[in-house]
Amino acid sequence: MTKLILYLSLTFFVGEFPVAMLYILNPILETYSNGLGFYTAMIIAQLLFSIVLRATSAIHFLICFLMSSQYRTTATSVILCGYTPKQKIVPPVQSIQSSNTSTVFSKNASPPVTRTQF
Repeated sequence: MTKLILYLSLTFFVGEFPVAMLYILNPILETYSNGLGFYTAMIIAQLLFSIVLRATSAIHFLICFLMSSQYRTTATSVILCGYTPKQKIVPPVQSIQSSNTSTVFSKNASPPVTRTQF
């Protein structure tokens, strides 16, 4: 679970931090910038980092789905609206023991197997 939290925190930080810094610096740089070129570059950077933020948000689901079995089970249940497919039940192997030999019977096996106890 620690790796999952680390990966999600890193992707969030990579996506959110540059956008936050640009929004914090935007009013300051807009006021003190003399040329239109610098302001235009900042607008383009905001656009690019917003795309990165959206990409990391989309990857969030994939990271959770690939790394956490509990998340996979819950997500599958939500996607299927609570329907859980029937799982194939494998019958248990039954064992019958006599004094010196034991015979193992299985519904799936062909002839019974006999083992001699030592």
